[in-house]
Amino acid sequence: MHWLSLTGRLLVGGVFLAASVTKVGDPQATVRAVRAYQLVPESAVHPVAYALPYIELALAVLLLVGLGVRYAA
Repeated sequence: MHWLSLTGRLLVGGVFLAASVTKVGDPQATVRAVRAYQLVPESAVHPVAYALPYIELALAVLLLVGLGVRYAA
């Protein structure tokens, strides 16, 4: 059972890593995506869009390294 949780953790960490790398490279596309989902008020679109890739990157590192797995997941 341990290998199953390890595989899942690495898979989710890899997805977060890939998502963050693509968003860091094109912040304007991230702003457009956050705006398109209409989940946050317009005044919060830019702060959320600029913070999102770094939050995803931090979660990816935590999951891949194995620190704080319960909180990161």
